[in-house]
Amino acid sequence: MTEIEKKNCDNFNDNEKHKELENAKKRMKTFREKIQRDLCEAFEEANKINPSDPRILKTKGYQLMDKKFQDNRKKGPKHICDICIKCEFDHGVKKLKPENYDDLDLLEQCRNNVSDLICHSCDRALKSSKMPVQAQENGLNLCPKYPEIEILNILEKTVIKLIIPFMFIVAKHTGGQFGLKGQCTLVPAKIRKIQTILPRVCNDEFLISLALKRRLTDIKTVDKMNIRPALVNRALEKLIEVNHFYKDVTSNPTWENDSQEFDPQLWSMLTDENAVLQIDKLDSEDEIEDNNKNAKIEQQIYCQSQPTLLQNIDGPELPNLANQVNVAPCENEIPVSFFSEPDWEGLAFPEHFSTGENHYNSARELKISPIKYVHTRLKCSDSRFAPQYVFFQLHHVETHVILSTINYTQRKDFQREISAGQLVDSKNVKKMISDDQIFASFKNIRGTPQYWNNMMLDVLAKIRHFGVATWFLTWSAAIFKWNEIIKVVAYQTGEYNLTDEEIDAMDWPTKVSYIKRNPVTVARHVDHIFKKVFTDVLYSGMHPIGQILNHDDRREFQYKSGLEHAHVLAHSKDAPKIDENTDEEVIEFIDKYVTCKIPDKTEYPVLNNLVETVQTHNHTDTCTKKKGVRCRFNAPWPPSEKTCIIRGGGDEWKKSKQILDKVLGEMKVLSDLENVKLSDLLSSCGVSFEEYEHALQSSKLKLSVLYKRKPVEQNISPYNPIILN
Repeated sequence: MTEIEKKNCDNFNDNEKHKELENAKKRMKTFREKIQRDLCEAFEEANKINPSDPRILKTKGYQLMDKKFQDNRKKGPKHICDICIKCEFDHGVKKLKPENYDDLDLLEQCRNNVSDLICHSCDRALKSSKMPVQAQENGLNLCPKYPEIEILNILEKTVIKLIIPFMFIVAKHTGGQFGLKGQCTLVPAKIRKIQTILPRVCNDEFLISLALKRRLTDIKTVDKMNIRPALVNRALEKLIEVNHFYKDVTSNPTWENDSQEFDPQLWSMLTDENAVLQIDKLDSEDEIEDNNKNAKIEQQIYCQSQPTLLQNIDGPELPNLANQVNVAPCENEIPVSFFSEPDWEGLAFPEHFSTGENHYNSARELKISPIKYVHTRLKCSDSRFAPQYVFFQLHHVETHVILSTINYTQRKDFQREISAGQLVDSKNVKKMISDDQIFASFKNIRGTPQYWNNMMLDVLAKIRHFGVATWFLTWSAAIFKWNEIIKVVAYQTGEYNLTDEEIDAMDWPTKVSYIKRNPVTVARHVDHIFKKVFTDVLYSGMHPIGQILNHDDRREFQYKSGLEHAHVLAHSKDAPKIDENTDEEVIEFIDKYVTCKIPDKTEYPVLNNLVETVQTHNHTDTCTKKKGVRCRFNAPWPPSEKTCIIRGGGDEWKKSKQILDKVLGEMKVLSDLENVKLSDLLSSCGVSFEEYEHALQSSKLKLSVLYKRKPVEQNISPYNPIILN
């Protein structure tokens, strides 16, 4: 075959491949169009039924929408970027193809060979032939783990730190999470004080009850647990060997005399062979009974709040086996800040930075911002970073944000370079306070009044454009009912085949233990599910609350549970407005999307269970927050045969309240309200239907909506079946 023939043959093959590719694209386009047509037809068929009617849950449109939502909510941050080893969602990574990058040497230098995926930020940097800032090769490689350090409990790790991070961590009872109260403080510690009191001749089985204090003269303790002196000494020796921060830490040559003088009784117990034999013989029935009692106590206090500066996150402490030893390694030491001590991270968290390298202020090729550094650490596929580290990095980032904006805010107020004398002047300070400029530095700190003030201004601007919001929605994260959250956390720790049946069989403390493993992953996945509620449900073709023009949501973490909670304002297209449209139009719109009906248990078992568990109001402490108010949510709500718009009763309000209280009181007396009709209830109270209707219309002092309810539905909060199910 000649060269010309070969060339023609190659051109023919290229043309054939191009035609096949074009045909494949056309087939795929036709297939997508067919799916979209079928979806639109299914939504049109479903929209013939009111969204408040449970029958809509059996339509094809709802089933398609629900399948998409359920599939997306299960996609957790399981995908690891090979460059920065962060765990990302599937939409945050792509296939790593070396042919897409010009600098293959740089790519090979940055790879960790843990996966064949790459995140979008690393991909953009490598396509520009630049090293990604968050790449492990940029001085962010994880320090090796040593079993001598990993085996220690929380207090054992604390006593070997050169800087102790003090923080007030409290447990959130119902959510199994932790919260930070107050600020975090870094205080240098004297390792020699620990070396003096810990004996070094005991076996691994010996325990000492150690009380950590700020000062030895204090009555209260920072933390109290039983520690194993042999393991603490072994871990300290390992740090001296591998960590350059511990190179000046030496063994105490007079440890025998110091230990014997410090506590002769403890020294005698640890060095007397007879004492060891006596301890081994303490296996009587009484002791076994005591251990059983202690196990029950541990179960009861598993997630109780412990008012200490160093939270015992590994569970309750064991019973004392010896006299308590008090230690205050930070006594008479001056606290340090993030800026006065550049190596604070390596000194405060040797369990994460065992060699003292690759912390935030370590030398690296590319400078990294605190926020990107924290994201790299907390999203890391290695789950070593514990809750205490999370809280301290939060404090670090917030401090950095404030300090980085405070100078700009002051220059903006003075319109020129400022001096220390101007800030000392009380007139200038009062002026900054009156102009709110002194608080402007907090506007980038989430949760502060200045942050929410900016959001409020955005909401007011949208209300000015769209009008008053149509809907107010609120929902909370049910992390103990969402099995996919526990699956994601288990997947990141090596449990790849955890099934729904196994999770359903877990007791509550076991589920809490999974949630505590990685609170960052839990928060990210909850936020992911909330986003999918908007994209896959509210903005879907089902239009559960109408076609949404705009929404604003505020996320917050509940005080008692520590779980994420959302408040949403939404504007619906062509929604009628009170006092602009007729009451009949407004009521028809409300009844179309919202109901208080208890669905049939046989026909809709899932929806029925949800309504009776999460939509049934139960009185709590928040109900009586206002003095003299039975329930600030006005529950239980009076039954009504139709939805009403109440505009206020004026002078007849007290009389109307007496009639409604009489009806509600009669409902309390009746044990079974399932078959009770409103007419029968009013007859037993001696109230006519006209009197009751008039009392409902004048039962409020301001404009409000009274939903259609049967007597048995007196405690049911209004809901939308599509969103709830």
